[in-house]
Amino acid sequence: MISKETVKFKNAVMRVQRDGMRAGSRPSATIEVSSIPHSFKLETLTMLFENSKRYGGGKIEKIEFAPENGRALITFQDSAGVC
Repeated sequence: MISKETVKFKNAVMRVQRDGMRAGSRPSATIEVSSIPHSFKLETLTMLFENSKRYGGGKIEKIEFAPENGRALITFQDSAGVC
């Protein structure tokens, strides 16, 4: 479960913001990640946020990644991957 407000990987510190609740009071399975280094690739984000042992993530449904802005919306298959 992504419960941290920051995720650290090597020298990068990325901020994580949970998307809150969706209609019907179901927790959202989406997080917003910012401060992503420009050198990061989509594969790196996938590896980090699917790593349930180290980062508490889970299976990812989709990633909307804007490397030029250093931001990504990550949607998990199950909201259990998000606090």
